[in-house]
Amino acid sequence: MEVFQMTIKDDIKAINKDIKKAKNFKWQAKRAKYWLVKLQNIYPDYDFKTYVRPLRDKNDIFIDYKVKGVY
Repeated sequence: MEVFQMTIKDDIKAINKDIKKAKNFKWQAKRAKYWLVKLQNIYPDYDFKTYVRPLRDKNDIFIDYKVKGVY
C-alpha cells in the first residue's frame, strides 16, 4: 500500500489555486490571510509571504515561502 505524503510545495500549489478561485480581489486577500496563519502554524521552520502580481485586468495574489536560517 502506497502512502501519499504531501510536501510543502504541494501544499503551496493547492493553496494558491484555492486563493485564485475567489470571486474578487477582496476575497482573495481574505483567503491569503487565512492560509498564511495556517501555514505558519503547520510549518514553523519556514517564512511565508504573500505577493500581489498586477495584471492588466486584475491583480493576482499568491503565497511563497523560504526556509528560515539554519543554526
